Amino acid sequence: SGGMKQRALAAIGIAGRPSLLIADEPTKGLDARLRGQIVATLRAARAASQAAMIVITHDLDVAFSLCDRVAVMRRGRIVEQGTPGRLATVPRAPYTGRLIAAQPSAMPPLRATVDRPPLLTATGLTKRFGRRRLRGTPVRAVDAASLAVAPGETLGLTGPSGCGKSTLARLLAGLIGADRGSVALAGPSNGRDVQMLFQHPEAAFDPRWRLGDSLLEPWRMHRLGGGAAGRKAVTALLGGLGLDEGLLKRFPHQVSGGQLQRLALARALSLSPRMIVLDEPTSMLDALVQAQVMDALRAAQIETGLAYLFITHDLDLAAAYSHRLAIMHDGRIAETGPAPQVRLNPSSETGRRLRTAFEAGRAHAA
Repeated sequence: SGGMKQRALAAIGIAGRPSLLIADEPTKGLDARLRGQIVATLRAARAASQAAMIVITHDLDVAFSLCDRVAVMRRGRIVEQGTPGRLATVPRAPYTGRLIAAQPSAMPPLRATVDRPPLLTATGLTKRFGRRRLRGTPVRAVDAASLAVAPGETLGLTGPSGCGKSTLARLLAGLIGADRGSVALAGPSNGRDVQMLFQHPEAAFDPRWRLGDSLLEPWRMHRLGGGAAGRKAVTALLGGLGLDEGLLKRFPHQVSGGQLQRLALARALSLSPRMIVLDEPTSMLDALVQAQVMDALRAAQIETGLAYLFITHDLDLAAAYSHRLAIMHDGRIAETGPAPQVRLNPSSETGRRLRTAFEAGRAHAA
């Protein structure tokens, strides 16, 4: 999983006992419990070797709990520096204040439920990969998972890192086949009804192509005209996602990870799908851009009746932008219910552990 890769990279960086460790988004893709472990491991490694550390992160909780000083950067400039306590309570730069105010915990949750027949129904999905050398048994990534998503509904999906969320997403999008179970889409399908936003956007673009060509490729594949019509549809979405049209002339390595993630979202939305599978769509975004992107997704949902499967480790974000929330553990759906209820009072043991770890991380940062 993405979280496993992230932890492997952290181990490689720490093992050499460097004098200076630069940790670029070290907790991206991790659930709250593992995020706390990484923070504790980095803190212990710093103390053991007296190393200097630069932590680059969009997660203010991680910055405030791990760092002695925090620098806030905007448009290539450091706009403010200070201790975590001072920045959290008395930010001097207006941009810092907006970042803190945009945290998901301050957002009102979606309380309305969607009472419509399902658009997508998954029943008993099971997927295994390879064989473990020592045990000789396949790795069961998804185990008899069932769920349904209605038109105009957002189903949040959370769970521990490595529990099978991304594999389930690929099964629902039809990118891989299930060993058992089925996925059914209501009504006639045109082949582009279900789109997917991947967790790692840098792998979703051809490095040899300009970004404008990559965004128009699906239009050519689906014979939608491409050319002027495609460019008009794509560029119309960029402003709402906080992007400049000039980015389309660049190559993937010339833009940030957060910009790539939003460009991938524009590519998916431009095809007018009926459902989008969002795999950690905001993990590379700061709080302000995160709110902008999620508000754009909600506006598109209200206007067109789009359905979303929203995979995230951020319980506050899930509760704020999902109608229902499902918790996954060891490849199975442990519980499903209204998002505020599952966020505050989960019935499964996995849900309770996730909530406890998430609240502990926020309390430690405070």
